[in-house]
Amino acid sequence: MTSKNWVRGAPLSVLALLVLGACSSSSDRTLDSQAIDGYIVKGAVFCDEESSGITAIEGRLSCPKNTVLVTVSGGWDVGFDSTAETSNVVFVGELRAPASLGYVTPLSTVAVQMASTTEGGYQADLWDQKVRALGMALGDDALDLTKDPSDIVNSQSLIRFNAQIHQIISTFARSEMEYASAIAAFATVVSKNAQEGTTVGLQDNLAETLAAINEALPTDSYLMILTPTQIASSAVTVTATNQIIDAAVTEGNPVTVAPEAAAPDTTVPDTTVPVTVEEAAIELL
Repeated sequence: MTSKNWVRGAPLSVLALLVLGACSSSSDRTLDSQAIDGYIVKGAVFCDEESSGITAIEGRLSCPKNTVLVTVSGGWDVGFDSTAETSNVVFVGELRAPASLGYVTPLSTVAVQMASTTEGGYQADLWDQKVRALGMALGDDALDLTKDPSDIVNSQSLIRFNAQIHQIISTFARSEMEYASAIAAFATVVSKNAQEGTTVGLQDNLAETLAAINEALPTDSYLMILTPTQIASSAVTVTATNQIIDAAVTEGNPVTVAPEAAAPDTTVPDTTVPVTVEEAAIELL
């Protein structure tokens, strides 16, 4: 990998040649994507787990042509400000997508999880099938993840789904690792709903969705488990936020969507911390 110090100290003429070379041939050698909830800037980029810098304005990033999966971790959510390089909203999350898709979003992250197996990881041949299942569970049989998820005219459902799903996942997640665990649980819930021909509530019946995610959390994620009181409280908060998202998108004003992620509910302080999965389960009874 090229040394950062070498680039910083290189003559301007050399850097100019590098830039010109990139302009003429980078599209032949890379897969370009955008990380979008709102635009995620300065998020850590990984191309098939290989570190590859950070996202630029509009969440832009590039990976080598042979990359299968791109991951974006952390960063700043700048909404849909196409010139912003930072904001006061920290993005606590980890997004994934097939590198060929072009967009790394909460929706693509759920679909990647649905198309992954315990034994073999992400299975590209399952992608289309799982995107269809995701659309069915969200009540959108025409769900198309290849569309620009920042296009307010043509992609209102994508903007709405991405923002609302992020609010739900953030209810459980205090870190990128917990975000990934919550995504796995949500993907389990979505798959079950798709099989049963029912929809997942992102705005209505949200307490049921949170309870289902809670139950589907991996056994090693017991510190993320919410009590019934916390589920009820979080459902009220996130429902209100997701209603605001829905109205903002419908009105064509996504820049103001969800200025802060839904934080894990701390209104009911725990006096003890469960140390085993069994104790966590007892606490929920």
